[in-house]
Amino acid sequence: MITTKVVLIAWMLDLQSAGVLYFMPITVLPDEATCQKTLEDLKETHKRGYAYNLVIRGACLPANVGG
Repeated sequence: MITTKVVLIAWMLDLQSAGVLYFMPITVLPDEATCQKTLEDLKETHKRGYAYNLVIRGACLPANVGG
């Protein structure tokens, strides 16, 4: 059975050099709302622990899981 899930793709961006420092592991989540909340939580947690020029960016994309 194929079910539609959402994948969270997130990365850390250095605003001074405009370069991507690294991609975070891709996470499969049950729906768009959970994905957006996870991304916002990740951004908020990151703000407290890193320099101002390093930010988290990301996207929630639909994905078919199963077969």
